[in-house]
Amino acid sequence: MLLIRYLTLRSIRARPLRVLLSLFGIILGVAGLLSISITNQAALDSITRLFEDTSGKIDLSITPSGNEQGFPEQALRTAASVNGVRAAVPLLKAQTLLADETPPDQLGLSFFGTSSGGLALHGIDPQVEILAREYTITAGRFLPPNRMPTNWF
Repeated sequence: MLLIRYLTLRSIRARPLRVLLSLFGIILGVAGLLSISITNQAALDSITRLFEDTSGKIDLSITPSGNEQGFPEQALRTAASVNGVRAAVPLLKAQTLLADETPPDQLGLSFFGTSSGGLALHGIDPQVEILAREYTITAGRFLPPNRMPTNWF
């Protein structure tokens, strides 16, 4: 062991520039790996926040298969009665066009799937919606939980 220390110290004294370059390369490599790791974690956190912001606190979404137009109300009660389910929140989605728009010839592709343009309408139940998603109200107030507003138009 004493011989290894003697050879190492002799090599360091004989070639100090090589030792400094080697140390700089090691430090640069470790810093590069650390920065890649931090960047990957930040990107993953950003994607996680994106999906949490868009889907809320939802862990499971049940959608009809095929050409069905939704579920019977009994399906909502059945889903709510499953152990571990805190709340079953209904959501009505509809795609529509404005009165002066013509339907597009082609389907558009986006990050969220296909779309045919127009407006995406979402109908919610305000009493249970706050259990699934968080809303930031910038003006006005959230829908009253006890009655629906009468002045829609």
